[in-house]
Amino acid sequence: MPQTPDQAGQWLRALGRGATDLDPEQLTGAVQDLLAFAGLAVPSCLGVSLTVHGHAQPVTFTAVLPGAQQVPVRSSMALQLPQPTPTPASVDSADLGDLSDPTGRPVLVLYAGQAAALHRPAAELLALLGLPASQLSLDNHLQLPDHHGAANVLTDSLAELSTVDHALGVLLDRGLIPSQARDALDALANAADVSLLGGAQILLSPSPPPPTCPRP
Repeated sequence: MPQTPDQAGQWLRALGRGATDLDPEQLTGAVQDLLAFAGLAVPSCLGVSLTVHGHAQPVTFTAVLPGAQQVPVRSSMALQLPQPTPTPASVDSADLGDLSDPTGRPVLVLYAGQAAALHRPAAELLALLGLPASQLSLDNHLQLPDHHGAANVLTDSLAELSTVDHALGVLLDRGLIPSQARDALDALANAADVSLLGGAQILLSPSPPPPTCPRP
């Protein structure tokens, strides 16, 4: 885990270079490490998400601090992580709202419970990484959307988002591609007549039923 701002900058550069080469378990660990540092640097930090583009669809990993489900998100920061190889021109910061960065760069999102809490850290992070302001977006993630477009649940807390992302990560680790993982989790939830969150909780329970990808 990074201990200082300089170490955090080096860590984020390394993550930008190698995120697509990490497996789901390693990415989950990386997000947990980042959350631990962010929680120290930003007292009102609630959680972090990392979206990578190593598959046909982007995959998001989310981690939250205890008690996050009781605090509304009042500040957010989305950042395209730097990569060493040339990429297409940065998209406009407004396009970072849905995490669909066409450059394929990993996108990091921090959430905080205090308004404007991430504004100063955002400026410091841009300076530390030597990035233009166009690679960062502030306060575009105050309302959490339907998780991955799922029709049967509105994710209204970071804790729920983290649980669903964790379950999807487990399925990815079993060899499914992102679209198959989402279909399998949705099928499990529908079979149990529960929400997508409930399906994720079933999957993560000590003895979950084996999920299957629905036939086309």
